[in-house]
Amino acid sequence: MKKILFAICLVFLLSACSAKDGGTGYISEDKYEGDELDIVRLINQRIKYVQEGNESKYLELFYEESPINGLPRYKLQRVKLTSDIEIREQRRFYIAVVQAEDIMETGEMFNSQYVFLKPKETDEGWQIADID
Repeated sequence: MKKILFAICLVFLLSACSAKDGGTGYISEDKYEGDELDIVRLINQRIKYVQEGNESKYLELFYEESPINGLPRYKLQRVKLTSDIEIREQRRFYIAVVQAEDIMETGEMFNSQYVFLKPKETDEGWQIADID
C-alpha cells in the first residue's frame, strides 16, 4: 500500500514539475498582420537575441541613432503587450508605439514602452528606436 501511495505521489510530483513554464515566451504572431506583425516579430527577435547573448544581431534590430548600444544585463523570459500597437505617420517616418510588460528570468516584471521607426523614403523595414 505504501509503495502504491508513493508511486502516485511521485507521478503527481513529476507531472507538476514538467508543467512549469520555464521557457522563453514569445508573443503569438497569429493575430497580427502587416506592419503590426513586423513589429511583433521584432520584439520576438529581441527576446531571442537577449536569450542567446547575440549582441551583434541584437543591435541590428535598432535604428542607427538609437540610444541603445548593447545587450541588457538581464535575460528576458517573455514580453506581454499591454496596449494596442499605435502607428502614426510623420514627415519622414512612420512611428509605432506599444506598451509592454517585460518579464525577466528572475520573475521580476517592469513596464516598457517600445518605440519603432520605419523610414518613408527607403525600403528599410521597421527598426526599434528606443525602449523606455
